[in-house]
Amino acid sequence: ASQSFYFKGIAEVFVFPLRLLGAYKVYKELERYLKNKKVDLSPEKVIEILQNIYQIEVCLPNTNELYTRVLLLTDEQKNIAKIFGF
Repeated sequence: ASQSFYFKGIAEVFVFPLRLLGAYKVYKELERYLKNKKVDLSPEKVIEILQNIYQIEVCLPNTNELYTRVLLLTDEQKNIAKIFGF
């Protein structure tokens, strides 16, 4: 059992920098996208706004139809939705 834990720990050591690199690349791409769209918001502010946008799914019991709706509750969220096209 301890040997499998050791290998898991080694894998996590190698994966962690890859996750950081991926997050950094996403951040820089967001920064580039905002600059190209001439948006006067920082990537941090956009991420903060995006983290508070929720989506709901409702399945109607009689027809099993699935409805999906993005909840845009504030003007900031609505503006971000326009910028990203959702």
